[in-house]
Amino acid sequence: MRDDDGAVKIADFGIARLSTSELTQSGQSLGSPAYMSPEQIRGRTVDGRSDLFSLAVILYETLTGERPFRGDDLSALAYAVVHETPVPATRRRPELPGGLDAFFDQALAKDPGSRFADGVAFKRALDEALRTVPRTHPSEDVEATIVATPRQVVPVPRRTRGRVLGRTGAVLVAVLAAGWAMMALTARATLVLKVQSSLESGRMVVRVDGERVYTRELAAERKKVTAFGKKLVEWGQEEFQTEIGVRPGQRSIEVEVIAGGDESGEREWLAMEFASRQSRTLKVVAGRRRGDSLSLRIE
Repeated sequence: MRDDDGAVKIADFGIARLSTSELTQSGQSLGSPAYMSPEQIRGRTVDGRSDLFSLAVILYETLTGERPFRGDDLSALAYAVVHETPVPATRRRPELPGGLDAFFDQALAKDPGSRFADGVAFKRALDEALRTVPRTHPSEDVEATIVATPRQVVPVPRRTRGRVLGRTGAVLVAVLAAGWAMMALTARATLVLKVQSSLESGRMVVRVDGERVYTRELAAERKKVTAFGKKLVEWGQEEFQTEIGVRPGQRSIEVEVIAGGDESGEREWLAMEFASRQSRTLKVVAGRRRGDSLSLRIE
């Protein structure tokens, strides 16, 4: 959440998880195909309408308990997002307001031009959809009355109106819960890694609570150091910095550095406490000329 105006910004939806595996293929983080827009999966240009598509996927899952697009593997999932039409929300949950079907038809349209133009239009359409009644048949003890107009009026007893209001209230609670969940994502803390490495070749892996969250190839350029006209050593160093989102609380941070050609590497770990929205820096030094080949220091 931005401090100046309170705007919520969604940066990423996490690592894709399928019912048949804990991580994506080969343990690589590929984003979240189940929440990606068709144009993002196809590698085309994306804009705010792609983000609204992803938001609609989350809302659909929150209200129905099912994702709109499913697949047993990444290929099947990607195909579903690009080509298949989701099951209407009210077919999965008949008690939902009937207007949600038309809302999701537009919000999850394959063509970005057929979706809502912006967040204002998205919210306005959602508000209108939530004011509609469920697609249920009238109670058997109520007779439908035809009046002398083109419209048909169905009397609704008090207890039925109460049920409708109760269902609408439940939907609003679900929507609010989705909003709080999104707020919780923005309340995550940040681990800032400042890395200095003198390894000509190698790889660095960072794990938080045992889960791999970051991988980078290391390749420091060699430099000649001379004094009094004589070459003393050849040594170089690369420096970089990256940010990793973590959950607030005490986290176990593990850094592993594997030099090129080695089968096993050096590992160091430490515990760090994070408060909500707090940013903490961990300095990593790898491949030092003297002393330990890997060291961690909290700044």
